[in-house]
Amino acid sequence: MKRFQDRRPPHSIADAESFQRTEDRAGASHLDGMSVVDDDTIWGKSGDTGGVRNGAMDNWQGLRKRRTREHVIEEMSANFLERKVLQRGHLLVRAPQREYGWDATMFHFSPESGEIENGEVRIQLKATDRLESSKQFVSCRVQTKDLHYWYWEDQQLPFVLVLYDARKHRGYWVHIRQHVDDNGLMIDPEQQTVDLKIPRTNLVTVKTIDLFRRMSLSRLKRDE
Repeated sequence: MKRFQDRRPPHSIADAESFQRTEDRAGASHLDGMSVVDDDTIWGKSGDTGGVRNGAMDNWQGLRKRRTREHVIEEMSANFLERKVLQRGHLLVRAPQREYGWDATMFHFSPESGEIENGEVRIQLKATDRLESSKQFVSCRVQTKDLHYWYWEDQQLPFVLVLYDARKHRGYWVHIRQHVDDNGLMIDPEQQTVDLKIPRTNLVTVKTIDLFRRMSLSRLKRDE
């Protein structure tokens, strides 16, 4: 049984030279029996487009990143809402990371002076190709833990969920805090999901954006 070699660093120049020679011999012994491939063989010679090992890279069948339908309609929902917000002269800023708990924030400006106003609206976007609906409501299933977070997130700011129907290019909105309070919805921590029922009359239009702004301003005045 071989003993472990002392691999501690050297303490003098002579020790260092001896140590380096030992390292070189150890490194060379590991190369015995191995075929050495130069850079030209791996990447192709200058001007050669053959790629790895004479064109093997050209036939590589690795998977590329794919853009799913889910990703597309998520972008469509944000684009749909942003157009409405811009039509009223306001600004929709998408959250840089989903971990923040919401997808976008609407900042609003005075229609008269164009100055930015105090307050903002937090927005969660949901998009679907298969909208569940009845005569009076559309439904959106959300995680209970998310609903709990949205309800308690910064009580001074309105928190709105927008459900986007990708087939009809139409959006529905609900004020999370108000909806839970008005409907007496009890959030059962043992329940994994909750079905939010949004009135079909809650269509997202440019007038809805005006309402979002008023909600933001009135909530700040109420908390003063």
